[in-house]
Amino acid sequence: MRTLCRILSLMLFVAAPLEMAGGAAPRVGLVVTVDAMLKDLEGRQGEDFEAVFLSFLIHHHRTGIRMAGLVAERGMDAELKLEAEKLISINNREIEQMEQWLEQWYPRKPGEDMIPQATKEKEVQALSELEKVKDAKFDKLFSALMAEHQETGVRMSRLGGIQAVHEEVKAFASRVAELQGEFQGAFSK
Repeated sequence: MRTLCRILSLMLFVAAPLEMAGGAAPRVGLVVTVDAMLKDLEGRQGEDFEAVFLSFLIHHHRTGIRMAGLVAERGMDAELKLEAEKLISINNREIEQMEQWLEQWYPRKPGEDMIPQATKEKEVQALSELEKVKDAKFDKLFSALMAEHQETGVRMSRLGGIQAVHEEVKAFASRVAELQGEFQGAFSK
């Protein structure tokens, strides 16, 4: 019940500013898709948890990079473009680190087939919606979707900061949760 309340309040948090600004509220629901990933993670322990967590977070980061990559050509807000560039740079570095850990500790790492189908479908829908708009409409929709996307990263990373096996992954996950929270705030303006 608490999870449902959090999801509903986040959806209102994302949709209300758009509706007040005269824009259409996004109906993609990226934050809901992370529940399938979190449920999967919560059922795992030890090295199995850590390998799947790193794989899920890599996928999450790649989705964020794809979304942020559209800002340069479709958006018009200069500050939004700078935040998107920063996100791409940071996420690329973090992906590189996570891939090194997977290779070092988990040579038979989980693949993309581990990502729940509902998650993939929502991500495709979000990217499709972003590709349909430009300028101020794009900026509004991107900001709402990216704030939602960052929330999913915060939730996943907090879990990783608690349950990961290696101390460096726990510390990394905690830093990722902080950074994603900062990006969430930047995209929520």
